[in-house]
Amino acid sequence: MKQIIISGPFRENEQKACCNLSPDLKCKFVKPQEVTAQMLSTAQALIGNVPPFMLADQPQLEWVQLTSSGADKYVHEKNISKDLIITTATGSYGVGIAEYMVAMLLSMMKKIPDYLDNQKNGVWADEGVVTTPYGKRVLIVGTGDIGLEFAKRMRAFGCKLVGIRRRNGICPEELDEVYSTEFLKEQLALADVVAVCLPGTKSTFHLFDEEMLSDHTTYYSRTYHRENIPVLLT
Repeated sequence: MKQIIISGPFRENEQKACCNLSPDLKCKFVKPQEVTAQMLSTAQALIGNVPPFMLADQPQLEWVQLTSSGADKYVHEKNISKDLIITTATGSYGVGIAEYMVAMLLSMMKKIPDYLDNQKNGVWADEGVVTTPYGKRVLIVGTGDIGLEFAKRMRAFGCKLVGIRRRNGICPEELDEVYSTEFLKEQLALADVVAVCLPGTKSTFHLFDEEMLSDHTTYYSRTYHRENIPVLLT
């Protein structure tokens, strides 16, 4: 019988469903902070995210299913067995993160944080000209699940949707144009909005340089703003 450590907020009915998958599986449900290296030493599989170092020197572990869409921290842990299969939850966050990105974009364009501060302070003041996503050229760098879900939602605002991905090819139906990364700098110069939807890998590290994003850059939540060009980072 193989043991699976399952870490996360699983409801009772979901726990029962997991336990009924196979008589050859023993499921142990624990809170994320309760997982220990010693506990993992008795398991063949883990569902959930633990600090990468806890997966080191665990030769009996066969499979880890992360609840995150990225695995960059685990890839860089040197002492994890090369035979350990690590899978991610890519495809689970597209809708939620895309909605968050739309909310942040509208928040910037409509100066909502400024007006919220005014409201809290009992101030009635005009914070200046706001803008609209209508008619804007939106550059989406990374056309995976999150990038394309964001494109679907921005289509409703009447935007021109342009994608950047590693290789050129057939343009997805969610986009109007698509280019390979060698055209990134050229397309940045044309964009009104830039949405960065990339995984953390060697190929994406320092993909953007100071020249591209340094002009009048300020920080708001997980959102940057270059002059009048909103840049959303996921």
